[in-house]
Order: sequence, then structure tokens, then C-alpha cells
Amino acid sequence: QGYAFTLGYAPGEVVVYDDVDQDYLLKHIAEKLDPTEGAKKLVKAAKECTNHPRWPQRESAQFTEFKEGVDRSLVYTLIAEYAAVLRQNNALDYGMLIPAALKLISNDEKPQARKHYQDTYKYIFVDEFQDTDPFQFTFINQLLTDETILTVVGDLDQGIYGWRGANPAIMMDFEDHFQDWEQIILGQNYRSAPVIVEGATNLINHNKVRTPKQLIPMRDICEMESGSGYIFRLVPTVKDEIEYVCDKLSSFGIDGETESVA
Repeated sequence: QGYAFTLGYAPGEVVVYDDVDQDYLLKHIAEKLDPTEGAKKLVKAAKECTNHPRWPQRESAQFTEFKEGVDRSLVYTLIAEYAAVLRQNNALDYGMLIPAALKLISNDEKPQARKHYQDTYKYIFVDEFQDTDPFQFTFINQLLTDETILTVVGDLDQGIYGWRGANPAIMMDFEDHFQDWEQIILGQNYRSAPVIVEGATNLINHNKVRTPKQLIPMRDICEMESGSGYIFRLVPTVKDEIEYVCDKLSSFGIDGETESVA
């Protein structure tokens, strides 16, 4: 808020639109552009753009795959008008926060914001580092000085945000970006029974982009029924998956008693 003026916003008055605000505004604009049922498709397409790593740049629409029947020119118009209303309301949405913050502290002509935060945060901790995207990584680097202590925690086997631009190479190449670093492997698993750890390890070992490691289950006694283990099953749809899980829970005598289900 204090440095929003360097981005052209009124200082101290920047509003952040959440998902509800975003949906309402997109729907309002889309219904003007296409008063038919096509408005729903426009809103969905626009949200795909705002979830794209290149948002809020116009290129987010150019690099987004739309379903057949969506008018790309109307999507361009929708996100342009949406961005204009945000600016008029001195507002940002969630997808704009990182790019805006990066632009703020990367401004060499007005470096006061970067210096302020570099002086303020001498210790930086980044969780879920495996899901870092290039914007976030550049943002982190802009905050670093020779005196900064950086700690990151991550597991490439748990990366889930590739669809939002997360790049596993950032974590894989950590030693190429930083010097004088120390790696600590957290290989002890206190959550799952040994049979689960073994099954998960056998599966994840097939991944190519990962750092090999050995997980050691710390729970000596498996709380599952004697002789039981994990079940591997392929199902054609999400609905089939839900029905199968519910049927399986019922067969275990678990019907509405969720405390023993994880």
C-alpha cells in the first residue's frame, strides 16, 4: 500500500478483489458483451486467462487454450474491460498481486520500495518451493542482498501447480542460482504406515524430474487391518471414483462416521 503510487495507484487505498468479486465483475461485463448463454463461456475463458502465469498481460489470452465455440476476440475485450474497471477502482485481483509486487520492487528508477523491503526482511522463508513459478522466483531474488538468509522448503514429488506456471527446474537448479548453501533431507515420515510409504515410493520413483531420496516410515505398527494394504484402481471418470470410494467405505462398516477416515 505504501508504494502503490509507483505503479499509478492511489497510495493506501488499493483494494484486492477476491474470487467472488472477480466472478461478479466478469459476469457483469460478459452479459453486456454477449447477453445469451455465451456469457458463461466467456467468463470461464476469462478466468483461465487470469489464472495464466502471464496475467495481467494481454498475452495471457494468446497463450490460453479455449474450448471450441468461444469467441477469442470477445475474450480479449472482456479481459481488457475487466482490467480497466479494476484500474478505475484502484483494485487488483489475486492473480495480479505477484506481478504487481515484482514490478514494484524491480523499478530501478524508483528503488525506494526494493530497498525498504530488503532492509526490513533479513530472513526469508519460502514454503512449497517446488511450486515456485518464474515470477515468484524473480520476486524472491529481488529481495535478496549479501546479508539475507534464505531458507526454502520443498519436495518435487509434491508439485501440483504446473498448470499455473510452476517450474520444477527452479528447485532442481537451486545450486546453480545460489552459493554457500546447505541441504537438509527430511526423510522421516511420521504420517503414514509403512505399507503406504512403500506404495507411494514405488509409484513416485517413475517420475523423471525429481531428486531421489529414501523415505523412512516412523510408525512401527500399521493401524490397518492385518494383511491389508493399498489398492490401486483405474476408473474412467471422477464420478466413478467417488462411487467406488463410497462403496469401499461402506464395505468397511464406515457409513457417516468420518472421524476414522482420512
